[in-house]
Amino acid sequence: LVLISLLFRALIQAALLTLFFLISGLTWVFRMPADFIGPEFFGFLLLAGVLLSVAVFYALLKGPAWLEKRQAPGLFRTPGEAHKSLGNWITAFPGMGAFILLAVTFWVQRPFQPHLGMSTMVCFLALSLLLAKRLSAPALGVVSLLSSLLVQAVWVARPISEMEPGLFYSALVWSGLLFVAALIVPFLFFKQFEKWSRIWNAWALFEVLQGLFLLWAADHIWLRAVSGWTPMILAFVKLPVVWILMHELRDRKERNSILAFHGGVLLFYVSSVPVLLLDQGWIGLTLVLEAALLLWLNRRVVHEGLRWVAMLMAPTGLLLLFFALDKIKGADSMAILNPAVISVAAAAAILAWAVRLADFPQAKLSGVDLPEFFRWLAVGSGFFLVNLMVADLFAESVGTFKVFPQDNAAQMISYGLVWLAGGAVLWSVRRFSGAMRGTGIALICLGAAVIIGLPFLFPDFVPGLQPIWNLGLPAYLIALLILLFLFLREKPGDLGKGARNLFLTIGLITGFMALKLEMNTVFQPGLNLRLFFGHTASMAVAAAFGWLAYGLGLLLWPKGLDKPFRVAGLILILMGLIKMILFPFTHGHDFGAMRPLWNMPSLVFAFSLIMLIGLTLNRPKQHWPWEPISSRAFWGVLLAGVTFFILNVEIAAFFGTQGQAFSLWTHGELAHQLAYSLGWMVYAIGLLIVGIRWKQIKVRWAALILLLATAFKIAFMDLWRLGGLYRVASFVGFAIIAILVSFLYQRFLSKGDENAKTKNS
Repeated sequence: LVLISLLFRALIQAALLTLFFLISGLTWVFRMPADFIGPEFFGFLLLAGVLLSVAVFYALLKGPAWLEKRQAPGLFRTPGEAHKSLGNWITAFPGMGAFILLAVTFWVQRPFQPHLGMSTMVCFLALSLLLAKRLSAPALGVVSLLSSLLVQAVWVARPISEMEPGLFYSALVWSGLLFVAALIVPFLFFKQFEKWSRIWNAWALFEVLQGLFLLWAADHIWLRAVSGWTPMILAFVKLPVVWILMHELRDRKERNSILAFHGGVLLFYVSSVPVLLLDQGWIGLTLVLEAALLLWLNRRVVHEGLRWVAMLMAPTGLLLLFFALDKIKGADSMAILNPAVISVAAAAAILAWAVRLADFPQAKLSGVDLPEFFRWLAVGSGFFLVNLMVADLFAESVGTFKVFPQDNAAQMISYGLVWLAGGAVLWSVRRFSGAMRGTGIALICLGAAVIIGLPFLFPDFVPGLQPIWNLGLPAYLIALLILLFLFLREKPGDLGKGARNLFLTIGLITGFMALKLEMNTVFQPGLNLRLFFGHTASMAVAAAFGWLAYGLGLLLWPKGLDKPFRVAGLILILMGLIKMILFPFTHGHDFGAMRPLWNMPSLVFAFSLIMLIGLTLNRPKQHWPWEPISSRAFWGVLLAGVTFFILNVEIAAFFGTQGQAFSLWTHGELAHQLAYSLGWMVYAIGLLIVGIRWKQIKVRWAALILLLATAFKIAFMDLWRLGGLYRVASFVGFAIIAILVSFLYQRFLSKGDENAKTKNS
């Protein structure tokens, strides 16, 4: 029935019938007593297999002639190359059945005696290969070679307890002989490469499995230190074969396919040695190396399968390596210079090499950009390597890694700088893809956020720092240098403007935090860092001065900055002024205990006045971000208000009681009240002079209003409490001031009006 089905190309029926007979044979073997499996059984099995194979293939050989003689040519021919190819593979099924029965026999045989079974397998394999060559049926040869491996696989899979020591030597001999046969037989009987390319590929698979069986046997005979070198011996034996194939297959279309299989087998032998000889976990590094070697082989033997295997093998090897790092490091390893770190460094270097190999013959592999894929693996491995070195350096015990910093601020600083530097490298290499450069931006932001937020991530870190020279100083300086490099590297054009402003923003925030941290260590040592509130007196003064200076630098930076940075500078100046104005009230006891007029707050007051005078007199149009209001008007009003406030604060501090909290109240002290009046009057005269000099009517009106208010204060408060000659003297003094004001008006304003009338006429 099988012959008839195959003859008339009833392929499905033939396959089903073959499967039926195979199941019947397996049932027969399982029901047979183990003692009956001897020479007679194997001889019968060999004879039956030979007769069946000869009959099937003889019928296939003579079938077309028989049908032609009976004038039924259409029965044998079926259209379609796919159908014909499928038929060729199905016709090999009967031969596979004999190998399956042999494999089952190896499993059920008790006691296990492999020599008769292996002899039967070798004879049947030789016969099948002979028929395949005689009938020009590559499918039969491929199926026979791969099916024969099932027999030895069952031998390997048997429980070790059932294996006598001599059986391992037997396995070594059988596998060694078949390995040598796999190297020689193809050259003797299948030299026509264009016809037998599939057979050559199958021989490569047969050979590598024989090598594994040989290694299994050697591993049970000798120690791993000896048996682990078995793949290297196989590689030395295989190397001349590959060299011969490279010369024989030159300029042949079958070259790539055959060399891909046999070259891949050679690479497998070489890369297996570290796995066998080194500790657990090195297999990951071996897979990474083999992936790169496959890409190298693909540049000499072009085959898409090599690139697919490399693409799958590299990430698998990385995962195996990363999860075995603790075991690789060892208990007695030193920091950094240990097998774990070195293995990751080697993997990163190998992947970087693979990037250069992956673009041949083209970059794309079924829509995947292979060089970009390996570039991501290489960059990720390198980034992981640097972080691993940090984790290894701060490990609390030998043989482990400290991944999470917990309460170690130094480790977190190292992580932050590593992320910042890594992101800078990714962003700076312009040939990288947009996704990779975007990852660089994300790392820059993440690393900068760690450095900026360090005082808040580790609250106990700042109180333990010594002034100026501390761990925070190099951390912030390195971060600022990296950001400065990124900022200067970007061109001011439209394409680089966004990144340039981003780096400038991060740099300014980082610099601000560095300034705050260092001032905290100097002016309030031993205390946590607070940005705006809860400062000591010295820290509050320093903070006000720092905000004023930082904001002034942003506002007046000579090179063009975008408007948001000028606005930020303006806001910082206002914050500094507010901090300065509130200081006498928020730190009243400290300010009251200071020496009047000559103290740190007074110096900040003086600095703020000088700064406001300079901003009022200076008119850099490109530096002023608030267009609806002129810069001179804004700074002039602010200068007038701050000056009046400072005048009153200094008068109150001068007449205040030493050691008591600062207060603007006079508490009935006549000298204090008169000082206020005198100061206001002098201030009003100064405003009047300014209004006359710069022709500002509103300023003059403000001066006159203040003079009027001062006159009422003098008349109804100060003079009321004076008596006798003091009151007369005060009236005379006030009259002199009034005359001075009148003189200023008449001398300058009247002259200006007359000049205007003359000019108009």
